[in-house]
Amino acid sequence: MSQRCDGATVIAIDVSPIVDMAENASYGDPLSGWDIMFSKINPLMEEIKIPSLPTIMQRSAEIGGVLQLKGIVDKLTDLYISMPVEQFDILGIRAAEKIVQVGYNEAQRRITPWMKERAREQTTTQTWIPT
Repeated sequence: MSQRCDGATVIAIDVSPIVDMAENASYGDPLSGWDIMFSKINPLMEEIKIPSLPTIMQRSAEIGGVLQLKGIVDKLTDLYISMPVEQFDILGIRAAEKIVQVGYNEAQRRITPWMKERAREQTTTQTWIPT
């Protein structure tokens, strides 16, 4: 982006939740479809939460991207912001307004001090020549 925009500032926004890809939920000993179904219909039993198929597919696709991202982000961007979206479902369309607000707040929190620091750095690197 920097090359395409004549050296312009590049800010990268990562909306993938920061989750350890090796982290696995514990479902106890053997888990069957009957156990899951029964946990959903029995009001006295705690519901067994399992990821949906689209969520599993999305996380699978992210694995390669996460590994590549770690090595190149700092080299190619001026600012990298990872959004705190762990509490939302990966395909959380219903929570879109909340996600947008979280993103906006995080961007404000990170960009404002970054811009002040950049301005301070530019001021200190300029040479003053008395006339």
